[in-house]
Amino acid sequence: MKKNMMKTNMIKHFATYILLCFCFTLSAQEGLRPLSANINYLYPDLKPSYEIKHSNNSAARTTTNSTSLQLPFIDDFYYSTTQKYPDQSLWDDSLVYVNSGFGVAPPSIGVATFDGLNKHGFPYNPELINIALSKPADTLTSKPINLFTVGTVTLQPLVDSVALSFYYQARGYGDNPEPNDSLILDFYKPNQDAWHRRVWFAKGNANANAMDTAFKRAFVWVTDTVDETLDTAYFQNGFRFRFRNTASTAGSFDHWHIDYVYLNRNRTITDTVYNDQTIETIPRSFLKQYSAMPKQQFKTSDTIGRTMVKIKNNFTDSVNMNYNYLVMNKNNALLHNAYPSGNSGQVPPFYKYGYSTNPNLSQPVTFSFAASFTDTTDFIIKHFIYRELGGGGGGSSVDFIPQNDTVIQYQKFRNYYAFDDGSAEAGYYVNGLGGMMAVKITLNNADTLRAARIYFDPVGFVNTAMASYNFSLCVWSSNANMPATLLHTTPGNKPMYYNSGFKEFPEYKLSQPLFLPPGTYYVGFKQAVSTGITVGFDMNNDFHTSTYYNTGTGGWQQSDIAGALMIRPVLGAFVPSPVGIKDVEFESLKFKVYPNPASDELKVESLTFKEGLTVSIYDILGREVIQNSKFKIQNSIDVSSLNNGIFFLVLKENNNIVHQQKIIINR
Repeated sequence: MKKNMMKTNMIKHFATYILLCFCFTLSAQEGLRPLSANINYLYPDLKPSYEIKHSNNSAARTTTNSTSLQLPFIDDFYYSTTQKYPDQSLWDDSLVYVNSGFGVAPPSIGVATFDGLNKHGFPYNPELINIALSKPADTLTSKPINLFTVGTVTLQPLVDSVALSFYYQARGYGDNPEPNDSLILDFYKPNQDAWHRRVWFAKGNANANAMDTAFKRAFVWVTDTVDETLDTAYFQNGFRFRFRNTASTAGSFDHWHIDYVYLNRNRTITDTVYNDQTIETIPRSFLKQYSAMPKQQFKTSDTIGRTMVKIKNNFTDSVNMNYNYLVMNKNNALLHNAYPSGNSGQVPPFYKYGYSTNPNLSQPVTFSFAASFTDTTDFIIKHFIYRELGGGGGGSSVDFIPQNDTVIQYQKFRNYYAFDDGSAEAGYYVNGLGGMMAVKITLNNADTLRAARIYFDPVGFVNTAMASYNFSLCVWSSNANMPATLLHTTPGNKPMYYNSGFKEFPEYKLSQPLFLPPGTYYVGFKQAVSTGITVGFDMNNDFHTSTYYNTGTGGWQQSDIAGALMIRPVLGAFVPSPVGIKDVEFESLKFKVYPNPASDELKVESLTFKEGLTVSIYDILGREVIQNSKFKIQNSIDVSSLNNGIFFLVLKENNNIVHQQKIIINR
């Protein structure tokens, strides 16, 4: 069923749409949906702390300078890695979303995305009943531009050949716009204080299954007309242009992305080639299995060895380029200069050969982060290309847009594991009552799992039907690379849906912190609804081999959908619970541990005889202090060497935890 047909039937509950709407995958068990909000605006704590103020100020700036811009006008949104709003020195509004995640293979890094969300990341009209309707949504309006003179020369409409070009893409990694959804371009007539509407437009695609993976080029002449005063309408000081879209304004629907906006004179319709070399996307994480991880769990072996940098040459000839990256701390102090003399090589034209495959440029050796640092550190990694040794990343003067030669990346070491990059282009769900989803983490050292941060799409902030959406936070052991024994469950949780202001990324705490020895575990939830609870999904980082799902009836499976699930297990130092709080027990196997508190000897009895178990005792720092692998029906453990305090007893079978319990030594 096509999405525009489904939209017509959406007349009762937004939740019904979430159940029926178009999925980007054909799987009947797991799938992707459009989101109803923008996580980057809702939760600014996802960004490095030293960025938040800068980004929010960008959104709040207003036009105070009436001086018109001079030709040429160029913006390719290269700043998408450091701010999410349009450059306010070029644009008069901040309704579109500047990002490096929604566009598929854009001309250069960064696009401006048009959707049905306002500047705060919420729907323009969350109570829209018929979400098949296409309504005015985002706009992107240029600052005033002087088309009357360039220097001392007066522009002539029939001589100077002024034109605006840009690249645009429908859908990309977002939601497909239908034929009644449009991307529109308007020109402004300064003397008449009026807009000439629809000087150019594009409509969406009727085929919801057709992902637009190519950016198309639009070229629009600024062909002047004569107004009632016999003056030219456009060739005045104060000319403007604006993009706008029509979309379903009930969520993050009907996406258009634009790039390479270029207005200038002396143009021809054939000037389609730009002598521009760029890094097209944010390089992948320096970590092998995660985008972020706790420092106390990090080992040098967790680095990927070599990362991948997509270097693109938009020119017609091969160009000799140099590549380098710098690693800095959050105070911009240089920690590592990867290639002081540059890594050089030829970059062929993209239109013939694609991205550079020269390993000197595209596969640099990653920094090992061997230096001492805390678990709340963000490293700044500055990737840059340049044409001459010693160019320092600024590029050559003949480069069309030298700013897109540099990309900023952040490698985070916080108190959690993360697979996503802090953005979500879609929502992931699992069908089935009792359906489950989880992410896989591997602990190099014993640690305490305290919570999970999960981005549940706020589909219900105006819909009371979502009140029934509840889940149990769960932790599983591992067996044969699949979730196995249920180690912990915290039932009765409800997704935290916010409808105003800026909040922190929601954190769902375990009812009791769970001490975990080194090993592999799965952290996720079990849902109490059959329609699935939507979780944010990052389309730009492929960690699908760490995502697992279970429909409740068919057993666990590894996900087939490329991307990263926005579930972040939170670890940290254990805070001892007061004596008397119930310890974790497992239904599959019962044990009796006594006396507790103990002095010199601890007895462990199995109420169901089980051989092949190992018994370990850990201190509160996660260090294994006693191991006894000869477990019998009645097992005595000498604990006389332990100091008074709190410890943890862990029983394993084939490296799977079957029981763990807090014990107290007191003599």
